[in-house]
Amino acid sequence: MAVRGTNGTVNEWSSNFDVGADTSDYWDQANPSWANKANHKGFDVTKNRLKAKVDAYVKQYVTAPASDQIYYVTGHSRGAALGNLLAKDLIDSYSSSKVFSYTFATPNNTTSSSAASSKYKGLFSILNTDDIIPQMPLKDWGFTNYGQIREVSVREKYKFEKNKYSSGKAKGDALDAKGTFEWLTRYKYNHDSGTKRTLFLFGILAKNRDGLYRYSDGIKGLDAFIIPLESKDEYYKK
Repeated sequence: MAVRGTNGTVNEWSSNFDVGADTSDYWDQANPSWANKANHKGFDVTKNRLKAKVDAYVKQYVTAPASDQIYYVTGHSRGAALGNLLAKDLIDSYSSSKVFSYTFATPNNTTSSSAASSKYKGLFSILNTDDIIPQMPLKDWGFTNYGQIREVSVREKYKFEKNKYSSGKAKGDALDAKGTFEWLTRYKYNHDSGTKRTLFLFGILAKNRDGLYRYSDGIKGLDAFIIPLESKDEYYKK
């Protein structure tokens, strides 16, 4: 099963940003389609619709014994977040079957304490640490993915670092080093180094997911964008 990413509509973009919090400060706390409050609300609601479709398909068309069934799930970006949650649910409900997922640029999608359980060891999230998308919502807010996370920095490993195939010009802009991003795609790797700075600012705006829906401290966030000179701890002490 391949789960597509965001289709560009306002509905799906708003769903991406709809983190949700199990607090009365959050306007949609009681949404009946948000089954797992530990999960990112927008992703969880959509995943539940997908799971219902999968269950209906399996019930109608799949005749093989459960022990012979193998499910592979993949997706990118929003589709990766959904795919990771969907694969987790398939493991929970199709316990006699095998389930694997390989998702790419997977946004963080859960605060569940069972996310790293060995039960979900067949779920893999493959991330480029230069990319801000798989680092949102923040780890500092308790978010992660189910299963195993595999990370690499394209900037560090496939652009600037010389390797055994280098002719000596691989550092920087060269296109001749086998295995680099430029060699593979024939495009220069466009990395503006702003990811850490942006994540830092998000961390100032809220301490946790509940804080995203408390508006009384809004001026602090505004100040942070104007003068981001201090660490988060120093900032909150003030």
